[in-house]
Parts: sequence; C-alpha cells; structure tokens
Amino acid sequence: MAGSTSAAIDPIRSAHDRLVADPSFQFSWAARPPVPPPPSWLEALFRLIGRGLEAAAPFIKIGLWALLALAALGVAIALLRQLLVPAARSKPLPAHSRSDLRAASRAAQTAIARLEEADRLASEGRYADAAHVLLLRGVADVEHSRAGAIQPSLTTREIAALPDLPSQPRAAFALIARIVEHALFGGAQIDAGRWNDCRRAYETLVRPEAWKIAPAEPRR
Repeated sequence: MAGSTSAAIDPIRSAHDRLVADPSFQFSWAARPPVPPPPSWLEALFRLIGRGLEAAAPFIKIGLWALLALAALGVAIALLRQLLVPAARSKPLPAHSRSDLRAASRAAQTAIARLEEADRLASEGRYADAAHVLLLRGVADVEHSRAGAIQPSLTTREIAALPDLPSQPRAAFALIARIVEHALFGGAQIDAGRWNDCRRAYETLVRPEAWKIAPAEPRR
C-alpha cells in the first residue's frame, strides 16, 4: 500500500520540480524598494500652503456666508419682480387709452399699406409719381378725418386752407400739394430729397394724435 502511494506521489513531485526549475516562471520576488521622500522644497511649499489656508479659514468662511446672502437676496428680488411687475402690467388701461392705442395701431397699418405703392414707385426712381400717389392718399385721409369737408370742386390749395384742419395735418398736406403742383405745373423735378420730404409729411398727416390738436387759422 505504501509502495503504491509513493508511486502516485512521484509524478506529482517530478512535475513540481520541473515547474520550479523552469526559468520562465517567477516564484520569488525581491523586496519593494522604498519610496523616496519628496524634495525639501516641495515639503516647504506644502507647509506654507497649509499655514496660509489655516490663517485664511475665518475669512473664507465669511466669504462663503456673504455669497450665500447675496444669492438669497437675488432670489428674493427675482421673486418680488415676478410678483409685482406682472401685476402692474396687467392693470387695465383706461377706456380712452385703449381706444387711442387701437386708433394708433390702425393708422400705422393704414399708413404702411398706403406707403407701399409709393415706396415701390420711388424705388424705381419715379419720385414724381410716388409723390402724386401720396397727394391722392392725403386727400382721402383728409376726407376720412373731416367727412364732408372736401367738395369735388376744391383744389389742393383750397383743401389745405380748410378751417377745420389742425396745424400739423394742414402743414403736411400743404407741403405735399406744393411739391406735386410745382412738378405738374411748374416743371420742377422731384428728386429723392423732395420725395423724402413728402413721405415724412404723409407720415405726419396720418398720425391720429395730429388730428386732435385744435384747428389753426389757415394762411392767407
């Protein structure tokens, strides 16, 4: 029995001996070399930084609290603005203010639409035709604002002299009429500068607030 056990162990021992003798396997390790200490200047730098942080710690704490206070103040201001500003904006306007805004919006849209045709002609260099369009539009605007005031027989000068016209619309209409008349009957050329004068005058003519001013005496 003992002989058979010894015969079974011999192959294992032989294999172990071959494995240990194989140089491709490492079964022992040298001791790990000690880690060299950091240089003295680095240690001195760390000590200096540590002392600086230790001395600044109270101030850093105060700074952090100050930042938190500022953040809380900013949040509070933002909340107040959200609560107060919309309430002020949502306050209903008086009835006359709402009607004025609607009238101004309609007038602006009308002026833009009426200026489109004149601007197109002016972009083609046809300044006289563009100014003539504004004059015709101006006659319609005066008739709209002062219904029944314009008779078919009235000339543009007579329209500008109507006693019911406020001073700003009167001056604006008279300017457009004078430039167009000089071009049609006097042979004067309407250049870009005179066209811009007509355009600015027409913008004044269609402003609703200009018609709320008391009428002025027409020039004799």
